[in-house]
Amino acid sequence: MIDGRVVRLVLLVILGLITILAVPVLSAPRLLETTPDIAGVETRHALSLQQGIDFYEAEQFSAAVAVWRQAAAGFAAEGDNLGLALVQSNLSLAYQHLGYSQEAEKAIAQCFDLLDHQHSAANIQTYLEVYAKALNTKGRWQWARGELEAAVETWKQAAANYAQAGNEKGVVGSLINQAKALQGLGVNGQAKEILERVAEVLEQSSDARLKTAGLNSLGKVYRQVGSLKRSQEFLEESLAVAEGFSLTKAKALALLELGNTEQAWGKRAMAIGKEKEAQEYYQTALNYYQQAATVSDLPILPLQAKLNQLSLLVETKNLSDIPPLLPEIKSAITFLPPSRATVYAQLNFARSLTYLRIRDKSCLVSTHLKMDMGMRDALDAEKGILIDGGEFFFMGTASCLGGLPSALEGESFIEVPSWEEVARIIATALEQANSLQDYRAQSYALGQLGGLYELTGQLVEAQMLTQQALKALISSQELQSPDIRYLWEWQLGRLSKQQGDIQGAVAQYTRAIKTLTSVRHDLITSNDVQFSFQENVEPIYRQLVDLLLQSEPKEEDLNQAREVIEELQLAELEDYLRCSLLNDKAVKIDQIVNQTNTTAAVIYPIILNDRLEIILKLPQQRLKHYQTSLSQQEFNYTIAQLRENLQFIHTLKQVQGLSQQLYGWLIQPIESELDKSNTKTLVFVLDGDLRNIPMALLYDGQQYLLEKYAIALTTGLELLDPKPLERQNLRVLTAGLTEARHGYSPLAYVDDELEQIESQVSGELLINQEFTSTELQAQIASQPFSVVHLATHGKFSSQPEETFVLAWDKPISMDELNSILRSRGENLSEAIELLVLSACQTAAGDKRAALGLAGVAVRAGARSTIASLWNADDESTAALMSQFYRELLNNQITKAEALRLAQLHLLREGYQHPRFWAPYVLIGNWL
Repeated sequence: MIDGRVVRLVLLVILGLITILAVPVLSAPRLLETTPDIAGVETRHALSLQQGIDFYEAEQFSAAVAVWRQAAAGFAAEGDNLGLALVQSNLSLAYQHLGYSQEAEKAIAQCFDLLDHQHSAANIQTYLEVYAKALNTKGRWQWARGELEAAVETWKQAAANYAQAGNEKGVVGSLINQAKALQGLGVNGQAKEILERVAEVLEQSSDARLKTAGLNSLGKVYRQVGSLKRSQEFLEESLAVAEGFSLTKAKALALLELGNTEQAWGKRAMAIGKEKEAQEYYQTALNYYQQAATVSDLPILPLQAKLNQLSLLVETKNLSDIPPLLPEIKSAITFLPPSRATVYAQLNFARSLTYLRIRDKSCLVSTHLKMDMGMRDALDAEKGILIDGGEFFFMGTASCLGGLPSALEGESFIEVPSWEEVARIIATALEQANSLQDYRAQSYALGQLGGLYELTGQLVEAQMLTQQALKALISSQELQSPDIRYLWEWQLGRLSKQQGDIQGAVAQYTRAIKTLTSVRHDLITSNDVQFSFQENVEPIYRQLVDLLLQSEPKEEDLNQAREVIEELQLAELEDYLRCSLLNDKAVKIDQIVNQTNTTAAVIYPIILNDRLEIILKLPQQRLKHYQTSLSQQEFNYTIAQLRENLQFIHTLKQVQGLSQQLYGWLIQPIESELDKSNTKTLVFVLDGDLRNIPMALLYDGQQYLLEKYAIALTTGLELLDPKPLERQNLRVLTAGLTEARHGYSPLAYVDDELEQIESQVSGELLINQEFTSTELQAQIASQPFSVVHLATHGKFSSQPEETFVLAWDKPISMDELNSILRSRGENLSEAIELLVLSACQTAAGDKRAALGLAGVAVRAGARSTIASLWNADDESTAALMSQFYRELLNNQITKAEALRLAQLHLLREGYQHPRFWAPYVLIGNWL
């Protein structure tokens, strides 16, 4: 264990070795739990119970354990089994926080054993209270182990027992926990129903403290599942109640969470390129944090508000507001008593200072002095000055600047702590974690200190500290702590790579991803404002693939690389949808491709920083690998230019030129292999920005890719129960809007589209007023339709709540569409074979909008989905769909080939520009 008093760092920043700093995302527990209390137990040991509760609420969990163990001995000596059961439940909670998994399990098991023998003898009210608390504790333990279905059932029982006991607060907490577990399982509809029930309970409650706390919790949960508007509404209501009843702590908490929600809005806007809008959200978040810092007299809340301010200011590079915060935060931390919250506050502070120092500043000074451009240029070149928004930030102390320029003499400098000072902050946190016997906090501190050594190029020391961070978790018996462990395994992987141990690096990265997979359900439903999928998860996968595909990869390396990319695709979709997507009915693509009658090739383009990697799978052949030196920036720029030109009818030449460039990178290296293999269908597992354009329009200078191959997309290496479409008894449910609804323009050709489909296949038609969400669900639940065809406005967005299809009565959200399409599962065994979304589009300018399309395809439960990447011409869409169903009736061809022939029909009928025929893509089973 590293003693903080002897930590020494050499101030040596090796810029070439700077990598992503793996620092923990530290936040409050993600689940609500009933705070331990005496629960009506009348006992001489009430004082000991309360003392333990005080330690617990101060996050001094080891001290709480010590006191409660003494209380347990007293209860046991007196034969008070109900009191002993309550203590065991409280002990299990404390053990869970400390990471003592085995002790937590043992304590809750003993609790229920005591309760099972106490029921008849106990006061029923007290018994119900204790039993409900024990159930809540057990549910928390099951959640931590990834047993979400079991946790849901346990929390249902807890809510029922709390209700019997008349404990409104317990009911609310148990319901919210149920909703979070259901969300993790992907049952979003049920989760939202429960949350709305909680809102109704709180609306009727006369308990102001419960109301504001419950609304605050709802606000956090809705933010965590991506519903930022609802989050904001509940938090604003919580704030209003807190202000109305002068509840200062509740007011501070509401302001703090409102700031977090505004920050989440900002991150969302930034992710889709709306920087001005993002800055407005960030400024509002800062305003909320500033208010929160002045409201509560509890030291930890103003400190947390200031830490959030600092983190956001560093992230947004708003440097001028940082200097006053630093001494305030340092002073506030100094006066806090040791606790987990204090340890985490110090680590958060050190993290922000580290990010600030990564920009190579030893100190900051700002001045509003006006300088001519010549002086600016000279200072910038000679003194290392960053000029930002009219203010001048000078790197280094006055001495390292070689003295201040005369124009700046007299200006005050606020020192940014050196690497040694940052290390001392972490070391102090480590000392406190040691004194608290808090192994989880110890692990965070050791791992973060290891990250600091990594940044300063001291790799051997960094490796030692990171290994100790992992050992701290083992010491805690918490083998189910992947949310921390994957960070340190990742860090060890980076360190091994930097020291030239590629084999060791691959092993560590592989462990990190395996660990991450086991906790993904927790991470995807946390959505902490300081957690970013693009920063905290995605790089691990890409860095491992980079290692695997260096030099001349072996067959096993290629296999692992594509499995890792598939894991990344799955993780990204889960992050987008905020739910788990694992399906034990899925079939490996290789099993389909290797069938003797299959003529499909699977192509895996992988976009790395400095190159494009392609893995090719041909039937009955080993994997093949191709590499093109190409910067990610140039590749993505070409894709963006192509997507922009596809919007205009007069850009055919530009579209073909850009498409030919992409063809040269993606297809030309594998062209000869495809020709030799008699390939008929290309199945793409697309990566990154490639998902925003259809592969059909890739151009070799003479022909589009579509003219040679049928094309399909899949989101990973597996398909849901793949089999050919049964054509003999094909029944289609068609639904659409021709009239303007909910602010959207009429679709004049939808009538023709649906009539032509109806003339070719049997089924049911819902048009305009008949096409409501309830009627759609009724039809799907009652009849065995093979195909569902929706011709209506819709949008696929990077935000799930902005992804919808339009019905007569309302926009149907992705969650609602999922529930509607899966409702047949209650009565009919057959899944929907094909979902066609005609006239929908991906959100223009939204870099991650294609995730909305993939999300709908995956969540719908259909074997295949056809949808459009942009809003195609209404008339040409009607013609394409009519031809598609004409081709689909031919049982000698696949769905992918039917779509290809329909698109070729348009191309040869005068619709030469790809904007007319190219937007429709098939996702999933191509057979």
